[in-house]
Amino acid sequence: MESHLLVESVQSTHFWDRRSPALLYGASPIFPLSHILQVHLWQSGYRIFNIDCSIRFNAFQLMDEALRRELPGEEMLNSIMIQRAFTPYQILDLFWTVWRKERRSSNPALYFIFAPCKQFFDGDVQEEEASFLLKKLSSVLSLWNDAGIPYLIVETGSYKSKLFAGAISTFSALTEYQWQLEALPLSSGRQIRRNRPMVLRDMNLQRNRSLPFASVGSSIDSGNSGQLASADR
Repeated sequence: MESHLLVESVQSTHFWDRRSPALLYGASPIFPLSHILQVHLWQSGYRIFNIDCSIRFNAFQLMDEALRRELPGEEMLNSIMIQRAFTPYQILDLFWTVWRKERRSSNPALYFIFAPCKQFFDGDVQEEEASFLLKKLSSVLSLWNDAGIPYLIVETGSYKSKLFAGAISTFSALTEYQWQLEALPLSSGRQIRRNRPMVLRDMNLQRNRSLPFASVGSSIDSGNSGQLASADR
C-alpha cells in the first residue's frame, strides 16, 4: 500500500531517533498515520503510552495495522497503554505525574500526545486562562526534555483560537524533529476532496533534508492507496 511509504520515511531513525521529542501536525490524516507508526514502534520493542486529549486514539486503527503486518493484535493492544484527559487541568496533572514517574527511569515509555491544544481552546476556558495554562504545559514539557522522556506530539493544523500559532511555535521550540502534513492544491475540479494528495514536510530547516517519500493521498483514512510526489524544499 503506497500510503505506508510515508510512514516508512517517518519511522526511519535517520529522521527521528526516538530519544528526542518530536512534533507531527497538520491535516487530519496525521492521526491514522500516527497509529501506523505506533504499531511499527511497538513491533520494534518500544513501550508505548498514549495521552489522548481529544478522543483521537483509535484501537481499531491499531488492530487493522497489526493484521496487515500479521502481528498478534490482542497482545499488542494489551501492552499499549492509554490515558485520556478532558480538561486543561487534567492534562497538566497527567503531565506532572508522568514527569515524576519517568524522570529517573533508565527506560521510559515513548509517549504519544494526541491533540493537546484542544481542551485549552474549549469554550469554557477563557483566553487569558488558556494562555496561562499553555505556558504551564510548555514548562512541564521542558522538564520532560531535561529528564529525557521521549514523546511525539500529534496535533491538528488549525484552531480558531489566535493562541494556536503561539502554541505550535512553542511545541516546535521544544522538539528536535517536526513534520507538517499538508494537502496539495487540486489539479482538477473533478478530483474528490477526500483523495487530495498530501505532502509531509520536514520542518527542521537546520537539517535541510526532505523526506524520501513525501506525499500520500488523504485516503489513508479509508485505507486506499495514495499518490506519491517528490518533496522539493
